[in-house]
Amino acid sequence: MKRGISIIIDNDGQTTIEAKGYKGAGCTTATAPLSKALIGTPTSHVKLPAYYQGDHAAQVRETE
Repeated sequence: MKRGISIIIDNDGQTTIEAKGYKGAGCTTATAPLSKALIGTPTSHVKLPAYYQGDHAAQVRETE
């Protein structure tokens, strides 16, 4: 699967960083520099079930 990272900022300023194509904690490692640059210290991380399955897409949701 091809890897990619999407950054979504909604009208309220809430930022979502979504990593696809990473295995396990690889998505967290890939998005950490973006999270730090855009958000600073995130208030939450939400990992979808795919995070625990390995080869599938995973999402990390960062909120201010």
